[in-house]
Amino acid sequence: MAVYGGSIMAVSEALVCVRNTLLSLWLAVILFLYGWSQAVHSRPHGAPEVVIPLKVAGFGMKTRDWLSYRMHFGGQNQIIHMKVNRHFLSRHFRVFTYTDQGALLEDQPFVKNDCYYHGYVEGDPESLVALSTCLEGLQFGGVARNITDK
Repeated sequence: MAVYGGSIMAVSEALVCVRNTLLSLWLAVILFLYGWSQAVHSRPHGAPEVVIPLKVAGFGMKTRDWLSYRMHFGGQNQIIHMKVNRHFLSRHFRVFTYTDQGALLEDQPFVKNDCYYHGYVEGDPESLVALSTCLEGLQFGGVARNITDK
């Protein structure tokens, strides 16, 4: 009877192992497809455009923390409202790495707190704007845009 019970346990453990393997495989496929779709949608469309942002002053924003810019791209005028996201990364952000010998190293790099902005496109309640002046990029509407100096 003990041998029979042991073989049931072995089969049960094997089924759990197969199930976990299949779940891990499906998760990997889903994450791959999600990442691939994000990469495809964030590619630039068409030739590069030169866009000159024009600051919009006193555009009905109730707080002084918000900035508004009008930009013309893709054949349309857009007004973007943004504010600094000072809490995007913790001031006490720590990076842990290991040396080739396996020793744990800890670093607390300097983190700027005035270069990450978030906001929305006026007239589009579903929009989300993310701007990093540290990384020179702007993203909204599923398209990433690079910001470079002349």
